[in-house]
Amino acid sequence: MNARAPRLAVILLAVAAVSLGSCRSRKQGAGPPKSRLEALLSDLSHDDPGVRQAAAYALGRLGHVRAVDPLIAALKDSRPLVRAAAAEALGEIGHPSAVQPLGEAMNDPDRNVVLEAIESLGMIGDKPAMDLLVVAMKDEQRDVRWAVDRARRHVSDESIPPELLRQLKGKDGRAGETAAWAPRRSESRDAVPALIAQLKDPKASKRLAAVDALGWIRDRRAVQPLLAALGGDTNPQVRQSAATVLGMLKDPAAVKPLIAALSSDDAEFCATAARALGDLGDQQAVGPLQSLLQHRDDGVRRAAAESLERLRHLP
Repeated sequence: MNARAPRLAVILLAVAAVSLGSCRSRKQGAGPPKSRLEALLSDLSHDDPGVRQAAAYALGRLGHVRAVDPLIAALKDSRPLVRAAAAEALGEIGHPSAVQPLGEAMNDPDRNVVLEAIESLGMIGDKPAMDLLVVAMKDEQRDVRWAVDRARRHVSDESIPPELLRQLKGKDGRAGETAAWAPRRSESRDAVPALIAQLKDPKASKRLAAVDALGWIRDRRAVQPLLAALGGDTNPQVRQSAATVLGMLKDPAAVKPLIAALSSDDAEFCATAARALGDLGDQQAVGPLQSLLQHRDDGVRRAAAESLERLRHLP
């Protein structure tokens, strides 16, 4: 799914459209206007995916339990942005009946849906949700594990299973560093210049934490500094993380540098770049990704195949 900053404008437009529709109904004698809840629930089935997405966001902020089942159904929407919006909204409402569907959404082919589902499980925070986060922490993809690390900020330490705490302390050496930069994205914009400066810190661990935090905030001011890290950082983990975050930011400027990264001798970096190109969704990547289907490394071949599958099903 995907930066959250522009979403307010989308939601306001949707609400304005609902209000306008209500006024027209009254003028035409079509009976009493729908309540805001009923109008938004109706919009979840609208032909326009943008309307469905905006309705999902607005329902999350409305917080009514009647929206839970329709939003669970929206997790199966044909458009990834709608599914991601539904996952986020279910976390905002926080009803325990959403835990199992959100757990299933962690297997969604779209990375943004997966990350939103993980955060929403943290927002619900009951034992079944925590058990699913324990499973997610074992994922081989670093951005999924980081999402678990971020999700835990919604839960008191007493509520976190001991196994998850052990995993958070052991995986990547990142627990704590990530959490320190984990406020809501909309509250984190002021931190972007400092994080960009931190990308030049002598300590690789500090640069890595900055990349992760920029991925969480998802501000386009980070694109060029991250491209510099992708091509020039001396630490392979930093370069790999920069590739992941550039995919999340979905800026077209990252397409050619990520295609160039596919020729790297580092198989893990190559696979990460392939996944990032799938996140970006640019058809320029199809040919280069197809060439990786014969790569010597199984992980690279699998990443390329996954991204090619996603590129065939773009919204």
